[in-house]
Amino acid sequence: LSPKLGQYRFSSKLCTHQSNHGEIAIGLYKKDTKVVLDIANCQVHLPAINRLVQKLFRAKPLHFDLYNHQKKTFQNKCLKFITVRYSPHFDEYGVVLSHSGISKNAFTDWLVSARVGKKISVYENLLTSDASNMILSNKTEHLYGEKYIKFQIQGTEFQLHPATFTQANADLVDSFTQYITCLLYTSDAA
Repeated sequence: LSPKLGQYRFSSKLCTHQSNHGEIAIGLYKKDTKVVLDIANCQVHLPAINRLVQKLFRAKPLHFDLYNHQKKTFQNKCLKFITVRYSPHFDEYGVVLSHSGISKNAFTDWLVSARVGKKISVYENLLTSDASNMILSNKTEHLYGEKYIKFQIQGTEFQLHPATFTQANADLVDSFTQYITCLLYTSDAA
């Protein structure tokens, strides 16, 4: 259980959705549906994640279409998901753009126009029709910025790929590490 009720997630996977009428929603699926609920200022994200999402998707123009999650067919050349990670110790971001065939130039132009800065590592992840229910496929390539983000756990610095799994709750990472380390030392002594 998180010690905080809000602003504790430093990692999130979000749906990017564009309706038939051009309305944009960046968020999560409503329970048991493919309806994307817009959570532009999610209360559980660290504020830095909300700021980056706002900067990326409120900047005009987008240089590509977003996926319409309510359509039953696979849609080519759309951004479907974005995975965002923030490193609070180093003020760095890691982003994975899961898409169905957008050009690298379109992504780069978008990132430059959104003025995302230098402390960011962006990867693209190609989704194909046979992987249409996946958020991340095995086709991930570096696109923009640094290759890795710096991340700190228990005072030790790591270099993380933006798609690397870590505990999303920033306040629990050190607690989990202490607990697991304690178990290891206890089992060695037995």
